[in-house]
Amino acid sequence: MKLKVKITGPKVYGVGYRPYLTELAMRMAFRGFEVYNDDEDAGQAVIALVEGDEQRVRKLCNCIMMERPQLSIVDNVKSEDYSGDIYATNFRHVQADVRTIKERLGMQ
Repeated sequence: MKLKVKITGPKVYGVGYRPYLTELAMRMAFRGFEVYNDDEDAGQAVIALVEGDEQRVRKLCNCIMMERPQLSIVDNVKSEDYSGDIYATNFRHVQADVRTIKERLGMQ
């Protein structure tokens, strides 16, 4: 199953959303996962592309809907089926980056 999750709001940049989502994906052992910032109609959006079995993808979506970085201000979270490519992620390379960003944002 492939899904595109879009998180929008006035404060979704600079609050640790990408490291938060990356850490969730690492804990759930996703093989295909990408996350990036995107400007949406002059607003802020964080996009997550996820590929995995349906149960795991749904669990991740539920986590995204229920939890968010403390400093974020979110207006909307939408998910939709996605048919494009999602690149395999080697989480070992990003773990140090996630820790560093979380430390800077006081998210330990």
